[in-house]
Amino acid sequence: MNGSPETGRAAHLCTRTTLQGNPCAGYRVHWYPRHLPDPKACTGHLTRTERQAFEDDKLRRGEAALPLQLARGLFLNGHPACWSWPPLGYELDEEWGTTPLWGWQAGRCAICGRKTVLVTDHDHRTGLIRGGLCSRCNTAEGLSNAPVFVRYRDRNPASVLGIRQRYWDPIEKAYAQPAPPPGDPWKNNPMKGIGL
Repeated sequence: MNGSPETGRAAHLCTRTTLQGNPCAGYRVHWYPRHLPDPKACTGHLTRTERQAFEDDKLRRGEAALPLQLARGLFLNGHPACWSWPPLGYELDEEWGTTPLWGWQAGRCAICGRKTVLVTDHDHRTGLIRGGLCSRCNTAEGLSNAPVFVRYRDRNPASVLGIRQRYWDPIEKAYAQPAPPPGDPWKNNPMKGIGL
């Protein structure tokens, strides 16, 4: 069906090919520079000129993404962005609850510093909130032990501000519970070895 509009998943895929000549399976960037032709390409297939136009436009709209080299450096050996933020400037009061945390973060991801919609990150071992992360950093933090993530786990926004609050799980509709301690649950159990 030549000339028909793309539909479904194909409408969101990169139209360029890999070095082996296969169709790329990456998703296209959301192309906002309307004065330029849409490259219909993923970030890996943008030319240098297209990438610069893409980043410049995001800067104009206040949604700057980290340049690729800076992002790689950050994730390989950097410090979380929240380590460089100024202190609150007032004492944390119990009645404020977690308000200072979100006010202090001001929509910025605690790891990469991008201003975006944040998800609440929590420690699965303790069930306590750590801070707000962009979805990209939240996913990467759970899968990686890169130095920036290890440093974030050690000193996150909640620990910097002295906030200890349990995470409310919107799916389970309950507060997160600490994970059970590691080890053999049957060790020192009086029922061990007793058959049914």
